[in-house]
Amino acid sequence: MTILIVLLLTGFSAVGMGLLMSAAVRTQDQATSFIPLVLVPQLFFGGSIAPIATMSAPLAARLAPRGYDPDRCAVHPSPSASPTAPSPSPSPTSASPSDTTAPDPSGS
Repeated sequence: MTILIVLLLTGFSAVGMGLLMSAAVRTQDQATSFIPLVLVPQLFFGGSIAPIATMSAPLAARLAPRGYDPDRCAVHPSPSASPTAPSPSPSPTSASPSDTTAPDPSGS
């Protein structure tokens, strides 16, 4: 239910910003020129270009949602966590010398 509310609020705010921008300009070319000026700051301050955890403390404190903890976020794991690489599994085509047996010449 929470996701539905967030999606509805996001949709309404996007439509509202589009209507506000279209009311502020006179031609379609001006509106097209202003789109990057509106969208790039949203991407930057929303954490898409630079993660909020890597921003300066005052900026991150203003932009991060209430209760945001970068150590608990799956997208930005804490630097103290040591990543473990999975051990490579043996390929089915490579066999070790102990796995190979010579064929029985007698056929049995």
